[in-house]
Amino acid sequence: MHLLGAAVLAAHTVANLRSDGTSLCASYLAQELKGKTVEQWLAEKSDAFREET
Repeated sequence: MHLLGAAVLAAHTVANLRSDGTSLCASYLAQELKGKTVEQWLAEKSDAFREET
């Protein structure tokens, strides 16, 4: 589970890189995580991914 969490977090970070190499504001991710456990956040991301495919 921890490996999956690390992979999702890494993918989220890569997806939020700007073309000049700087990253977008971390507050976006912080707002997504606010009040949730990592497991809840991963479940939401997993559900959203399943809906897309």
